[in-house]
Amino acid sequence: MRVTIWDVAREANVSKSTVSNVLRGKPIVTEATRQAVLKAIDRLAYRPSAAARSLVGRRAHVLGVVVTDIRNPFFGEVAHAIAEAAGRAGYGTILSDLSMTRPGGASFLDLVPEGRADALVFAAWPNVPDTDRYLAEADFPIAFVGCRPPSDLAADWVAVDELGGVATAIRHLVELGHRRIGCIASAEDAAADRIAGYRAGLAAAGIAVDESLIVRAEATEHEADFGSLAGYRAANRLLAVRGRPSAIFASDDFLALGVMQALEEHGAMVPGDVSLVGFDDIQFAGLSRIGLTTVCQPRAFMGQQVVQLVLKRLKGTEPWEPTGILLQPSLVVRSSTGPCRSTLETIPAAAPSEA
Repeated sequence: MRVTIWDVAREANVSKSTVSNVLRGKPIVTEATRQAVLKAIDRLAYRPSAAARSLVGRRAHVLGVVVTDIRNPFFGEVAHAIAEAAGRAGYGTILSDLSMTRPGGASFLDLVPEGRADALVFAAWPNVPDTDRYLAEADFPIAFVGCRPPSDLAADWVAVDELGGVATAIRHLVELGHRRIGCIASAEDAAADRIAGYRAGLAAAGIAVDESLIVRAEATEHEADFGSLAGYRAANRLLAVRGRPSAIFASDDFLALGVMQALEEHGAMVPGDVSLVGFDDIQFAGLSRIGLTTVCQPRAFMGQQVVQLVLKRLKGTEPWEPTGILLQPSLVVRSSTGPCRSTLETIPAAAPSEA
């Protein structure tokens, strides 16, 4: 396998940004550290890529975009929005899919130090070893879209008020007469605010939270973390609960598609027997056959805003302070929600065989 700048950093016991500074000839590195890095380069026979060598001292005019899993349409739509906004500014994009990352081989960590990109835009927090230290020490622009960075990381971000958006969705269900409302959320930490919004929505309506109605959707090794199959299996577990719900909130639309399949196999009509709400408003949600009521994230606008923040920092014409933009999502009401008519007591309790 090709030796990367990350391997050199490990060998010299320094950060990747330090290795990058040595390769670029920056004087901010001490002589002792420079020598340690150069010796590590010799031991590993590291050779910077042609792109890195040609771009030393000038811009690549490329933004690196890091997504959790491109199989989830939401991330594909976000990446497309960023690419469009970047293209209008004369920048290209490189996509890094975390679902394809092997242990110790986080390719996105190499994009900027090797000169292939000028900045990184994350659509989710990368749960990859050493990432925290790497991002904290990075000397290039980092931004987040669709999520917020950790409080101790100086980075720009653009996100929606997930807690408020979900609370609005729950209020919509309550106004339709639903009182027993289930929640299916991804197993990722990113779902924490959406679960909190579910709880807040119930509390605002004076409805006690029944913990048995909160189910985490676990993905298998070969599935997307936000996968329809994970939603399908989680829905089967939820429908096996005694006193089953008349409405379900799914923490993303991809999960909601799996919930729809499970409900159909149980003989439950949507929304006649069970109302269903998702989150994100991916393009599939608006198809007439699906008609999913969902909380909309304005992906095109979010992409435009995060690109503007990154380019502003790259220009460096004024002192930089981290900027956070919190947008208010909207609830798009479609045919998957309706008045509460009954619980699922008439639906057979035996779950169909899982896919």
